[in-house]
Amino acid sequence: MSVFRIAPTESISLIAGAMASLPWPAGVGLVNSIVSQLGWQRYHRKNGIGVRTDLDISSPRTTFLAEDGLILEIDVFVSDYLTDGDLTVVGEAWEVTELALTGALGVPSGRDDLDVWWDLPTGSRVHLLADNVVILQWLSPVYAGVECAEAYHGISPDRVLGQDG
Repeated sequence: MSVFRIAPTESISLIAGAMASLPWPAGVGLVNSIVSQLGWQRYHRKNGIGVRTDLDISSPRTTFLAEDGLILEIDVFVSDYLTDGDLTVVGEAWEVTELALTGALGVPSGRDDLDVWWDLPTGSRVHLLADNVVILQWLSPVYAGVECAEAYHGISPDRVLGQDG
């Protein structure tokens, strides 16, 4: 891959606006309205609900994790997936995306390395994550509450349930 692509700022703002306005608890029926609002296409997956976005990146997809008819987590890929090369391009893409999200959602609520998050008035939480790809991750108020409780009690987000640590 010669050029590492990220979603345009305008697209990130539109995605942020659509996701931030979700009423919680959000039923899976809202997936179709989000898909329609953003001009995306839904497809069937074995685990969860898959959506193909219109972003010009290597893996233009979004995953909706749902249980008992409710959306629990939404992951939106907003950059190419770097398979080899210099990871600095991912960090640079992350910074551009953070600026776009800050413009759409306001000042972040917190940060830790390449993770920054916004706690929204709906009780949900938005993470901006990066590894080999930049991902916007929306957490339902239930998942966001678990994260807050873990942080309050000093439980590492890397801890695996059932393992001592």
